[in-house]
Amino acid sequence: MEKRSLLPGDPFYVSGERYLDWKLLEHVIGRREDDDPIEIKSRAAGLWETEATRPGSSYHDTRRDNYRRSWTRGLHQRLGVAGLGGIFLIAPMWLMVLHRTLYTALVSTTVFVAVFGLVAALFLTSLMEVMSSTAAYAAVLVVIVGLTTENMTS
Repeated sequence: MEKRSLLPGDPFYVSGERYLDWKLLEHVIGRREDDDPIEIKSRAAGLWETEATRPGSSYHDTRRDNYRRSWTRGLHQRLGVAGLGGIFLIAPMWLMVLHRTLYTALVSTTVFVAVFGLVAALFLTSLMEVMSSTAAYAAVLVVIVGLTTENMTS
């Protein structure tokens, strides 16, 4: 529940602002307009959904449907991270092997580690995760720099 509360579509929070929530409350509680002679008006905290803007999912989805949908979304995210990680490792390696100079190795390592750190800061939440992942990535590139410069001197 704690993780879902940070997402925009928290299923544990029922609000009249979301169309499906409003319809659910209307069905369970009923329309009370005729019962209350005093009309209470209040301002909405956010944008109200209408029938035309309602989301594609509904409350009658099964747990299996929700699991499949979140697993598929997670798969796409994992594939994206794997592709990005591959690019971050293979691109500087190719650059250092094809252009065997010390400056190319040092500049490409500096640039790739800086960009990796920025990407890590965008997607990770903990300072320790950002620091440790950037340090691990820099260590891998330093090994590649060491191997390419060792071959240049021998």
